[in-house]
Amino acid sequence: MEITLIFNSIQNPFSSQPAGNFVVKTFFEGDMVDEGTSDGSYTPTSGMISGQPILITDPITNGKNSSFALIFTPQSAIPKGGIIRIYIPQPFGLRPTVIRSGGACTESAKYICTDVDVVERLIIIQNQVLIPANTTTSIVIVGLDNPRNNKPTAEFKIWTFDSNGISEIDSGFNIGTQMTTFWKIDNFEVQPTIEINGASSRYNFTISTKTEFVAGDVVHFTFPRQVTLPSDPAQI
Repeated sequence: MEITLIFNSIQNPFSSQPAGNFVVKTFFEGDMVDEGTSDGSYTPTSGMISGQPILITDPITNGKNSSFALIFTPQSAIPKGGIIRIYIPQPFGLRPTVIRSGGACTESAKYICTDVDVVERLIIIQNQVLIPANTTTSIVIVGLDNPRNNKPTAEFKIWTFDSNGISEIDSGFNIGTQMTTFWKIDNFEVQPTIEINGASSRYNFTISTKTEFVAGDVVHFTFPRQVTLPSDPAQI
């Protein structure tokens, strides 16, 4: 004899770990007749995390004082004590002490930053309150060094886990960004060694900037039309 029973509105486990065996018992007039354990169980699949464009307070190249708001919506609930793992792509620099001293890491009623892994480029956050499924959430991160250029970056990624930090709940976000403003040179001076009209002179350029020059950098200079350059570049 085979009986099929259907139960609705039962919530799956929070994370992708085996749900465990189901047990059934039958009774007649209060006395147990037989019992059985399900032949195997199932493991829920991970849900998706959708995201909105990253909000940057100061999207300037080489900036060090920006904050980054990651606005995301997990498909599944994140339980109290659950783990939120955030991947920071290259070429952003990570300063662990500053990261821990601001943004979401100081919202102790909601989050606790348990680790900043510079090698794996991960910020690990323990959730202090239940975040229901499909609830839009914002995590603000500070302590990142902005890229040196305005090229689109690789993607930020977010994973959520059960409190054991192993069983995955959702994953995704997968959103990059880019800087929209160039760092301004602090001071730029030009001084010719000879200031007589039409004379051939050497020009001294002095640049002062808080940005460091690294191997492979190229510096471009634009001369005004009134200044005539030599026809042979080797003479410059």
